[in-house]
Amino acid sequence: MRFYATIFIVSICGIMVINSDYRMGYVLQMLLILLSVEIVSLIQFHRFAILFSRIVYFLSVCSIVVTTLYMFIPSVFVYFPTISNYADVTFYNLYISVVFASVDVIRNTGIFREPGVFMIYLTFALMLELFFFKKRDIRNIIVFVIALLLTKSTAGYIITFLLLGFKYLFYSKLKYLPFFFVIILCFVIFLFPHIEEEVFSKLDEDNYNYLSTLSRISSVVLPIQMWLDNPFYGIGLGHFSSLYSIYAMKEFGMDFRSDSSSTNTILNTITIYGWWIGVMVVYGMYKTTYCFVNQKNILLLLIFLLLFSNEEMRNSLFYNLLVAYGFASKNDNRILKNELCFLR
Repeated sequence: MRFYATIFIVSICGIMVINSDYRMGYVLQMLLILLSVEIVSLIQFHRFAILFSRIVYFLSVCSIVVTTLYMFIPSVFVYFPTISNYADVTFYNLYISVVFASVDVIRNTGIFREPGVFMIYLTFALMLELFFFKKRDIRNIIVFVIALLLTKSTAGYIITFLLLGFKYLFYSKLKYLPFFFVIILCFVIFLFPHIEEEVFSKLDEDNYNYLSTLSRISSVVLPIQMWLDNPFYGIGLGHFSSLYSIYAMKEFGMDFRSDSSSTNTILNTITIYGWWIGVMVVYGMYKTTYCFVNQKNILLLLIFLLLFSNEEMRNSLFYNLLVAYGFASKNDNRILKNELCFLR
C-alpha cells in the first residue's frame, strides 16, 4: 500500500515540476494520501465500516428532521446563522445539518456543501448494509433511503435503483428491497409533489433546470477533450482551472467554471495528474469491491465510478480512504469478509 502511495506522491510532484505549477492544492492532495495510508494501517475496514455507518445514520436522522421542519415552518430558520459554499450559495447553519436559505430550493444536504455530496455518503452507507454487514439493520436502511430521497438527487435515485437491482438479481433473500424502495419513493413524491418537477425537469431541454444536465454533460466532455490535447501527462491544477472555461465556451457556448461544473472526480484526476494516476485510482476502487462480496466485482466498481462522477471529491478524505483500502492487504480483506463483517 505504501508503495502505491509513493507512486502517487512522486507523480504529483512530477506534474508540479512539468507544469511549473506550485500551488497548495498539490500539497493538500499529498497530505490526504499520506493521512489515508496512516488511517488504513491503523483501522481495519470492518471497523471503518461500523463507524461510517453510525456517523451517517446520525447525520441522516438530523437531516431528515431539519429538512422536514424547513418544509413546514421555514420562518423559524431565519434565527440561525448563515454560511456560503464555494458557489456563493447561502445556507442556514444548524451545525448538525444545513438547509438552503431559499425556500424555493428545499433539498437535503446534511452537513455538506451540496446534496450530491451527501448522496455519495448515503449511497455508500447503503452499500455497506446491503453487501458488507451480515446482520442487516432495516432501521438503518429505511433512514438512509428516506434521507437519500430528500436530497432530490437524480443521480442518487438512478444509482440506488442500480444498487438495489444488482442485489435483487444476485441475492434472492432481499427480493423485497426494490419493491420497498419504490413504495417509499411513491410515498415521498405523493407527500411532496414538487419533488417530481425538481428532479425530472432536468431532462426537459425547455426547462431552466436543464442547465444542470448540460453542466453534467460538460463535466464528462471537457476533461476528455483537455486530456486528448495533452495525452502524455497531466495538465496540472492551474491549467485545468483556466482551460475549463475556455473549452466550455468553445464546445457549449457557456461559461462553465471548473470550481462549480467539473464534477467528475475520475476524469478530473486523469486530466490533472495523468492517465496512469487515474488508472491506479480506478484499480484501487476495483480492489475495494473485494471487501463487499469477497471477490473483485465490476458491477460494484460501476457504482463507485457513477458516485464519483457526480461530485468533485479529490480533496475528500473519504474518497482517498476508499482507494487506500483497496490497496490494503488482500488477506486482511478476506478475513474481514468471512469473520468480522457481522459485527456492529
